[in-house]
Amino acid sequence: MAQQSNVKSPLLDNQYDNTYAATAPPSYNAQPPQVQQHIQYQPMPIQNQPYSSTTTSVVVTHQPSGRVWRSGICDCYKNCGVCMCVYCFQPCYTVGLAKRMGESCCVGMLTPGMSALRTKFRMTHGIQGTVLEDACVSMFCSPCAACQLGNEMAAENYPTNSCAPC
Repeated sequence: MAQQSNVKSPLLDNQYDNTYAATAPPSYNAQPPQVQQHIQYQPMPIQNQPYSSTTTSVVVTHQPSGRVWRSGICDCYKNCGVCMCVYCFQPCYTVGLAKRMGESCCVGMLTPGMSALRTKFRMTHGIQGTVLEDACVSMFCSPCAACQLGNEMAAENYPTNSCAPC
């Protein structure tokens, strides 16, 4: 056993030697001073886009007040031809209304489209009302809304269209 203790392993040669403790480990990240002097810094990109701090928003709180509809929502009897046409051919008639106003024929086929037609006509001609009122009338009284709009368009001399049967 004494012979084995005299044999030193090359890996354990400096195990108890403190000569490495006094020296600092080499720094792998450090660069020579002449290289650090030549580094140029690039400008940082803009993280946020510049914006104007003086923005103004226009909010319409009151719709323009003007005239009232020439015929009421239940005044279909004033023009029996339009009333019968709407009663018999409502989809075709509302498509014709949309085409007369310069809109796509698809607008007249749907209830939201009819509401949009009423609102557009009302705003163009300064008729009193609200968008909510137009939506409710178009939803719950669609034939009467079509008659009312048709009568108003006739009174405003909108061009007739070959698309509508009446």
